[in-house]
Amino acid sequence: MEASATDHGMILWLDAFCANVDRSWRNPNLLVWHGDVWVIDHGASLYFHHAWSRGVTDPARFAAQPWDSSDHVLRRHLSEVGGADVRARQVLSRAVFEEVVAEVPDEWLNSTPDVTPDELRAAYVDFLSARLESTAWLPEVEG
Repeated sequence: MEASATDHGMILWLDAFCANVDRSWRNPNLLVWHGDVWVIDHGASLYFHHAWSRGVTDPARFAAQPWDSSDHVLRRHLSEVGGADVRARQVLSRAVFEEVVAEVPDEWLNSTPDVTPDELRAAYVDFLSARLESTAWLPEVEG
C-alpha cells in the first residue's frame, strides 16, 4: 500500500512542526512495514532541547522559527500541508502535550544538570504549545 497525499501532507506538517531537517531524498527516514508508512529518526528535530545544558531557551523563538522544506523528500506534496494543519490542530493542544510528556520516564529526562524531569516536561509543553499557537513555521506553497 502506498502512502496517500493525506499521509504525505501530514508527514510534511509533522516535520515542519518539529523542525526536522533530516528527511531529504538522500536520507528519507521512511519505512514501509506491513503496508504502513512509518516516519523514523527524529534526531534532528526539536533542536531547542540541545541547548538545555546552557539553560532552557525561549519557546517564542522556536514558535517563530520558519521551516525550510527545500530539501524535503516529500516537498512536491506541499499543497497537502494546509489540510494536515487543520487536522492536526483539531487534535493537538497543550493538554495533549501535557498528557504525552507525562508518559516519558524520568530516566530519559535526567541528562540536564540542575533541571528536574518535571521542569523538562514543562519546557517541552511550553515549546510545543508555542509552536502550535503559531503559523510562522508552516512551509509556504509555491504558486
